[in-house]
Amino acid sequence: MTNAVLTIILSADTKEELERITKKLISAALGKACQVAVLRYQQIDGMNTALPVGPPRIHPFRTITTEGLALFLPFRVREIQEDGGTYLGVNATSKNLILCNRTSLMNQSSLVTGVPGSGKSMEAKSLMIPIILNSNDSL
Repeated sequence: MTNAVLTIILSADTKEELERITKKLISAALGKACQVAVLRYQQIDGMNTALPVGPPRIHPFRTITTEGLALFLPFRVREIQEDGGTYLGVNATSKNLILCNRTSLMNQSSLVTGVPGSGKSMEAKSLMIPIILNSNDSL
C-alpha cells in the first residue's frame, strides 16, 4: 500500500465555466469510486503542492495500492533488463522480468523489506551469490 495525494489544477476563463468543469471532474471521479475535495480558500497551498518542487502544503493522503498508483502513469512502462543483470522481480505493469546489473549503477546499495517470514534473508543472500561468484576478489 502507498500513501498518495493527486492534486489537480483547473483553470477557466469564467467562474461559470470553472464550476462546470469542476462538477464534471467530480462526477467522473465519483463514478470511479475516488474521493474528491475542492480546495476552498487553499488555492495557493494547492498550487504549491502541485508544483514539482518544495514540500506538499496539502496533507489529505489516501492509502492506495502500488498497482492502483501505477494507473496514474499509463503512458510509459520503465523496463529494466540489463545484460548480465540479476533477477530482482517482476514489473507490476508489464509483467516482464526485472534484470538489473548492479555494477552499472552509481550506488550499488539496496534495501530489502517485508513482513516477518517473507524471505528477506533468503532474498539478500540470493542477491549476494552472483556478485560473489562473478568477482575476481579473494575471500
